[in-house]
Amino acid sequence: MKRIVCTLLVVSFILSLVSCSGGGTKRSRTEYGLFDTVITITGFGCSTEEFDEVSDAAFELFEEYNRLYDIYYSYRGINNLKTVNDNAGVAPVEVDAKIIELIEYGKYIYDLTSGETNIAMGSVLRLWSAAAERGDGIPTDEALGAASEHTDISDIIVDREGSTVYISDPELSIDVGAIAKGYAAEKVADAIKGMSDGGYIINAGGNIVAVRDKSGDAWKVDIIDPTDEDTPIGIFLSDAAAVTSGSYQRYFEYNGKRYHHIIDADTLYPSEYFLSVTIVSDSSALADALSTALFSMPYEDGVRLAERAGVIGAMWIYPDGSTAFTDGFSGLLR
Repeated sequence: MKRIVCTLLVVSFILSLVSCSGGGTKRSRTEYGLFDTVITITGFGCSTEEFDEVSDAAFELFEEYNRLYDIYYSYRGINNLKTVNDNAGVAPVEVDAKIIELIEYGKYIYDLTSGETNIAMGSVLRLWSAAAERGDGIPTDEALGAASEHTDISDIIVDREGSTVYISDPELSIDVGAIAKGYAAEKVADAIKGMSDGGYIINAGGNIVAVRDKSGDAWKVDIIDPTDEDTPIGIFLSDAAAVTSGSYQRYFEYNGKRYHHIIDADTLYPSEYFLSVTIVSDSSALADALSTALFSMPYEDGVRLAERAGVIGAMWIYPDGSTAFTDGFSGLLR
């Protein structure tokens, strides 16, 4: 949901269908603009009527989450995260339970990642977003330091009983770009499971969620290697999610240096450890949040966090094109 001007947008995954031993028909539907990306839902072996019903419901749910989690635009008749940010230091805002749940999940992720993924970083991220839009400079250390004084997640106060959210620091701003799309994709996948016993896969701008398999075969997903885009890395998913965070997707250049959109909470600058990090997990929400966190920490720390979080696997691609895998990720390669 970030409005960062980019010189290049590369979808991290290419969905490819391998032959299905049981036969079947693939049906796909694509929508543009939700969560500032392209979302495709593919069903395998289902009737046209079933696919239309499932995809209609899925995209309606994506639209609902998109409006609720939007920090840039207001929508008539609803209080969304922009409403919450607009009332920082003013008053609690009554919100839908889906917003309460996301913010509570963001607080959980903050603790899990020791603050590396922080939904309270909006004041810092706004400076980088503005720099990307202008394209004529980068934020000063002084401005970044001042903004970082307003990133305390404990200042986001949730009242579940009253269904309100209040930001006690008037200069703090919520930004859920690191968790919202993966969280919404997981909820949509859960809804699809409740509607159909067929195999579906969601590609939400590179956030992949496989709902079951396709007639006994796993879904094949190709992960782009930014150093060799003609030779993707193929993995196979069934009832799992794969999410990549990468420096090559959204960036701007200034004085010959590239500045991407994933900001290290420790340095307040774009992280420079890797070109991309991919997480495979039973949870799309967790995969989204951890791909951001691991991108901004040394490999050894990332391995420990991945193990502690219980993900299926993780892959790191370094700036020189070399890769590292966890054992679980290696098991997905065929």
